[in-house]
Amino acid sequence: MVETNASRSSQVPWGLFAILLLGAGALGYYLWSHGTRPLDGLTSSKVETRQAAAEALARVEAEAAPEAVAALTRALDDVDPLVRGAAARSLGSNLAVHRDLANATGAFEGLERVLKDKSKEVRASAALALALAGRDSEPIFDGLLEGTQGKEPLLRGECDAALSTLDVSSPARLQRLFALAEEVEGPARKAALQALDQVKPHVKRPEVIALLAEKLRSADAVVSIKAANALKQGAPGEADAVPPLAEALSTAAPEVRRAAAEALAAFMSQAPAREALEKALEDEGPEVRGAAAFTLVQGPRPAREEVLAELKKALGDDTTAVPALIERLNDNAASVRVAVARALGEVAPRSSGSADAAIALGRALIDSETQVRIACCQALARFGKPARDLDGVVPALKKACEDQHKPASAYAMAALKLVDVPEQR
Repeated sequence: MVETNASRSSQVPWGLFAILLLGAGALGYYLWSHGTRPLDGLTSSKVETRQAAAEALARVEAEAAPEAVAALTRALDDVDPLVRGAAARSLGSNLAVHRDLANATGAFEGLERVLKDKSKEVRASAALALALAGRDSEPIFDGLLEGTQGKEPLLRGECDAALSTLDVSSPARLQRLFALAEEVEGPARKAALQALDQVKPHVKRPEVIALLAEKLRSADAVVSIKAANALKQGAPGEADAVPPLAEALSTAAPEVRRAAAEALAAFMSQAPAREALEKALEDEGPEVRGAAAFTLVQGPRPAREEVLAELKKALGDDTTAVPALIERLNDNAASVRVAVARALGEVAPRSSGSADAAIALGRALIDSETQVRIACCQALARFGKPARDLDGVVPALKKACEDQHKPASAYAMAALKLVDVPEQR
């Protein structure tokens, strides 16, 4: 059994835990109203009373926890699987809250033992309990997976939530989750897909990258998207992750191409990633082009010195004053207009002339030269939300999204996403 560190407790599915406790309160009231204490109910001759007692003991105060845990541990040997399952789940609730119990070792040993119970529901309940208490092992993973395919809706949901608290980044676990996602329908597929969202960084794990690259080519687009999202969890220098994402960006279904473009944001320090994204600016799908452009404008950009050097070369002087640059947006030479737009994106956003600069860039989005329009979009993306309410900027960007030149429309979509940010409620 592998014990996790204390930080694992923050990953416990507390929403699920609250549901368990609410149910326990209702069952406790039922027993009390019928004159039966939960501890006494565990020894009743009636199965339904023992089950209700076990479930009611999911919520006990600290001073009562040792006695409750001891009784629930004994109930793991009950002849009825409904009682054993309820006892297991309530043990998990108590062990998750009361972490310094003297008799916790015996409870954990009992739960580990019933991971091999003949009842699927009991095995799943034991796995759920151990996951709630912050434990992780292959039998726990197996039990939770089994629980997501069970007949009991509440237990399926509980196992679904608990599965996402485990580390699923090993090749063996990933393989099983992908197989479940590709081969079955219904709640089990949903649980597998949700667990795949929890893949941790896989630095220097080529076997994981190879598996994710394989699943990126799955016939199931949802599975491919999960693979793309998992690949971006690699480190920026993880070069092996870039080729499969670049391949997907040119060959996969539109929704997968978009996910690949977004995933490449993690690797923008690598030239092949940037090259793949620039190629995707010509994609037939507007959402793919927009995702590629958004990733590019969010990524590394030329150094300020480089932008100003380009400006000086174009203008023949050292002008960087915003009003003077705005005037030069109307220069006859397209190369000057491009250099000026780029420079405005660098020097204007935090200047006193930022509003005038953003408005001028918006008006320049109808320039006859594609590269000028692209440079204006890139510059407006640097202004972000402060440009949203300036005269004509958002309408101009929306119009530019219809540009017949695909890269220009893509950069307009990316800039609009950064500028037209809705207010948070």
